[in-house]
Amino acid sequence: MLNAKISRAALVVSVGCLLASGSTITRPAYQGDSNKYKIYCAEAAVEINSQSLSKIRAERQGEVCQLTPNEFDNLSEARQAAKRFGGVGAQCNCRR
Repeated sequence: MLNAKISRAALVVSVGCLLASGSTITRPAYQGDSNKYKIYCAEAAVEINSQSLSKIRAERQGEVCQLTPNEFDNLSEARQAAKRFGGVGAQCNCRR
């Protein structure tokens, strides 16, 4: 029981450190999706995703739009470009 508490505490600390470091979690690419990363506004938050806009719209209830027509070969480039919109997780809307 003590080991379980220690393991859970370690997990909580690890997740807290991940979030505090500014790391973000993006949705994974699925087979058939592009290997390029795109910046979207989905559910009122900036998000990086490799899925197509039509696929994301089909999966989500809320409004979804692509914030820039650019596509990025790697995640770090996409994260850097997303800072123009406030960064991943920042509030956004699809009405310009």
